[in-house]
Amino acid sequence: MKKASCISILSVALFIQIAAQVDFRFADTTAVWNYEGKLLQQASPGGYYYFTNVLNIHGDTVINTTHYQRIFNSHVRKDSNERVYVLDFSGVNEILIYDFSLGKGDTFRIYNSIAQDTMNILVDSTDIINDYGTPKKRMFVRVDPIIYGSSGSDVFIEGIGSLYSYLFQPLTDDSQLDGSVFRLLCYSENGITYQFDNSCYVGINEYLPDDVQVEIIALQTFISLSLTGMDNSFSFTLFDISGRKILQQPVNTGINTISTESIGKGIYIWTIDTSPNILTKGKIVIH
Repeated sequence: MKKASCISILSVALFIQIAAQVDFRFADTTAVWNYEGKLLQQASPGGYYYFTNVLNIHGDTVINTTHYQRIFNSHVRKDSNERVYVLDFSGVNEILIYDFSLGKGDTFRIYNSIAQDTMNILVDSTDIINDYGTPKKRMFVRVDPIIYGSSGSDVFIEGIGSLYSYLFQPLTDDSQLDGSVFRLLCYSENGITYQFDNSCYVGINEYLPDDVQVEIIALQTFISLSLTGMDNSFSFTLFDISGRKILQQPVNTGINTISTESIGKGIYIWTIDTSPNILTKGKIVIH
């Protein structure tokens, strides 16, 4: 009888351990996000540069015995109470970014990296939607206008994140929550792309290793391309929306600069490849 009890206890412990290792994931393992951002150019008052970030899942990892899902260059986890955390740059402290346990009328506080403070968020309403693969909870939220003098709103979707601010820093800029600073263009899950904007372009990464990171930003006269985790030279190619090749040049690990002085304003598609394999590709706006 004691032996059976011990086996039963061990089975329960094992089940709890396995559940903990599975339930920590915030997003589907096939998820891909495409965000567009607009940032002020300090050297050109009143001017902005636009960029897109394609965020991919890079597997799971364990840090200090805690399981995390690697999304782009961040470590994210969901707890059993549907709260979502991201590790800060120190790799020690967790920051609350979403709380999907809440309902209409509830409030919660999230960290504002710009103000180096927390913000009080109000939940206006919630529902369950079936528009994006599996059923997901949707929350309509807004910054507390009494504290911040702004009633800007956002939409959080379980497993997807913010629609009108950045995935890892929701509602960071509470003065511009209409998507003019960050906005989600589209989201892909299990190979199906869900459009939030007609200008969306989701990168394809069949051959992109898990430890490789790509960041690309379009400035006034050049494109800044940062590659990490790559040992070889690759080719950067820019196409217009009709598919015509505009330029091509080799790129290496580190910061690469691609001149755009001879290129007109518009929307372009970029690829990084080792022929014949495309490692990754995305959309960029040159202004």
